[in-house]
Amino acid sequence: APKLITNWTQFQKHFGGYRQDSFLAYAVNGFFLNKGSRCYISRVASDTAAIASAVLQDRAGVPLDTLRIQALNEGIWGNVLSVDIADGTQDPANEFKLVVKEDGTVVETWDDLSMDPVKTNYIESRVNGRSNFIQVEDLGSATPPPADRPAVVTDEALAGGVDGIADITDTDFIGDAGAKTGLYAFDSVDDVNTLAIPGKTSQAIVQAGLDYCA
Repeated sequence: APKLITNWTQFQKHFGGYRQDSFLAYAVNGFFLNKGSRCYISRVASDTAAIASAVLQDRAGVPLDTLRIQALNEGIWGNVLSVDIADGTQDPANEFKLVVKEDGTVVETWDDLSMDPVKTNYIESRVNGRSNFIQVEDLGSATPPPADRPAVVTDEALAGGVDGIADITDTDFIGDAGAKTGLYAFDSVDDVNTLAIPGKTSQAIVQAGLDYCA
């Protein structure tokens, strides 16, 4: 999905810095240096791209899978993420704390979380759409609460992230109208007046860009 970026620091936070295999960072930095103020970025990858993840088990005598932690999007960047689980601060007997680390450094802390979907501190409601690093999925453990909370762990690593860049093709950049990928990811954005795919100059991509703008 397109991400609204309003400065170079924000771009680095969400998409990283300069890469040898892409002109995008150079173009975005140049846009802001030349007084640009609002830029929508949509990541492109092939079908081989994968999201780093980890599955946490609950506190039952025979533990069951209870919570999936995933990186916010595809790529090897997610493989440097890890999480800690501890008891919650306000109600340690029923709630829990989730700490997110990047390369071992704490980057986010989510405290006093619940696995109960009807509560305001339900983990999916608290974390998803708000975290800059992860997304979570309640796996619906059959264990009764509060033992359905994820067990206490330290440095549980996310794994399996793949960039999906090595085998990327022109078709991936052009995208699919039905799936809203490639160029069509911008269908939901109304205030775009310039379209750029930095460094991509094949006839197929240029023509697809012209057709999309038209």
